[in-house]
Amino acid sequence: MKPAIHTPAALVRRYCAGRPCDLAAVPGGHRRSWELAVPVAVLAAAGWRRRWATEDAFINFRVVAVTRHGRQPFAFNRGERVEAATSPLWSAMLVGLDATLGRYVALEWLAVGAGLGLSVLGLAAATAASARLVRHLGPVRPWPAGALVLAALPPFWDFATSGLETGLTFGWLGGCQWLLTRRYTDAPGGRPRPASPAVDWLPVLLGLGPLIRPDLTLFSAAFLTTQLSLSRPGVAGSARTIGVALAVPAAYQLFRMAYFAATVPNTALVKEAGHNNWRRGLAYLDNHATPYLLAVPGALVAGWAGRWLAGSAPAGDRRLLVLLGAPAAGALLHAAFVVRVGGDFMHGRLLLPATFGLFMVAAALPTGAVGWMVPAALAAWAAACGLRLRAPDRPRGRWSGIVDERAWWQRESGHPHPVTLDDHSRVASARTGRRARQLAAQGADVLVRIDDQEHALAPGSGVVLESITIGLGSVAAGPHVHVIDVLGLADAVGSRIPADPAARIGHQKRLPPALVLARLALADEGDAGLPADVDPATLAAARRLLRQPAVTRLLAATQDPLTLTRALRNVHQAVALTRLRVDIDVDIDVDMETVAEPLAADRAPRRAPSSRWVRAAVLTAAGGVLAGVSVAVVRALRSRRPGPGGG
Repeated sequence: MKPAIHTPAALVRRYCAGRPCDLAAVPGGHRRSWELAVPVAVLAAAGWRRRWATEDAFINFRVVAVTRHGRQPFAFNRGERVEAATSPLWSAMLVGLDATLGRYVALEWLAVGAGLGLSVLGLAAATAASARLVRHLGPVRPWPAGALVLAALPPFWDFATSGLETGLTFGWLGGCQWLLTRRYTDAPGGRPRPASPAVDWLPVLLGLGPLIRPDLTLFSAAFLTTQLSLSRPGVAGSARTIGVALAVPAAYQLFRMAYFAATVPNTALVKEAGHNNWRRGLAYLDNHATPYLLAVPGALVAGWAGRWLAGSAPAGDRRLLVLLGAPAAGALLHAAFVVRVGGDFMHGRLLLPATFGLFMVAAALPTGAVGWMVPAALAAWAAACGLRLRAPDRPRGRWSGIVDERAWWQRESGHPHPVTLDDHSRVASARTGRRARQLAAQGADVLVRIDDQEHALAPGSGVVLESITIGLGSVAAGPHVHVIDVLGLADAVGSRIPADPAARIGHQKRLPPALVLARLALADEGDAGLPADVDPATLAAARRLLRQPAVTRLLAATQDPLTLTRALRNVHQAVALTRLRVDIDVDIDVDMETVAEPLAADRAPRRAPSSRWVRAAVLTAAGGVLAGVSVAVVRALRSRRPGPGGG
């Protein structure tokens, strides 16, 4: 009797008949790769060790407070509908977490915990997807190549928490790649799985990118391309898949137009996401890649993956190329978009999704494809990056204006792990916000300015807080204090004024003091009662500007009670109001009466036919998608039959 042969080649010949197959199906072929868990554990430990919540995260916390206690869903101020949060899905998650667990755990800790958990889950899912694919293509042991790169980068440690939507981004990217990889490996003989009469809900998940961040639409398109390549549903099936994927984003877009009277978040307007700023964007990319020598692991992982696919990929299997190539292409396009708009002031933050997308497709690679020197070099780089390589805290030259945000707020707060509002109690804006809350509790009518000066308002005005760092200030003030954002992130007028090209990226718009005071009823508007930086003539000019027809329409769209008529009118005006720019001079010494030129919306009648057709096309497309999805769902549910033993 011949002894059993358990070599990898023999196992494949015997159980897989020479075809690529999942090694889990080969007796003795499935090996526990403990090293796959190392990057996930490193990210979890390092993320927790660097836990924090950035000031911008408190903008989301303010939105949650106004939604739950101010009765103004997803707005920043009561009585004013401005979309100050970039991620609708993250805001909705925080509202749900606060409603269910808020009485036991502070919202700041819920956001930090959810972000870290989703980040770890995303890396684990991406690693599992790559390992599954490696085992599917041959009896080899997967090694965490790309996952190690991601876990070794300090910006991933910082933004695994931070209170922002970045953790949700990682979780979504990794989860989508894992589910699509399962579709590929589960297909018998490389053929698509038979269509199920039930509704396929995977496209719904793949289409959620725009609701996490608008720029993640590029990844949604890449994932949908992969889904269509794997399933090959034909023309009608492809249309149905795309319709299902677009249903939720289209529904929210219709809500955004009706509720906020805009087609994009207010943050996109204030940062002018439609403009080009390649010079600053390239500096931002350089600031992200150079300190960590990212070209080194990029070349190692790319060469390793290329050699593996050249020797193991089935000939003519385009589905595999799409499975790996589409997300990588989406990542490159996303990085190009971030560079085009000028990047950000937070070191690395906006390039993390692209970095994750590039390395997640090679999160695990087979050890047999290369010699021991490549994994050893990658491990050496990871150790050096994790222990020594750091970006400069306060860079100069081309990198000036790009800061280590976590280190900045550590210094400002004096706390090693600034998470809650109390942890930031030393920050000036938090102190000013608490003062505004005290005045509101006393029933005062007063404006609290950035410099802590207080100016009496007309009776019934309540307390108004002028702020630059609106996250901490607004949360400290509470949802019943109206906050005017000087930098425009949460202000409908401020987001539409001209940008200062010389200012820090993301903070290039600043409301003149006259435009802040022009919307308020001051108790004394004489020379003696006005602040030193505003005079009666400039205040009068600012009020004339606010009475211009285009600005009046904007304020009515965002401040009038939301009736059905108002909602329909907002949908009709959303495109024009999104394009509206208020032409003023940000220098308060210039007489605003001379620089308040005719506004874009006032010139709209000359373009009325085309604008009407654009709006009609948008509404028709949104309605068609929703109607098509509804019909598809109804038909699918009707076609379902109870299985054996089913009721």
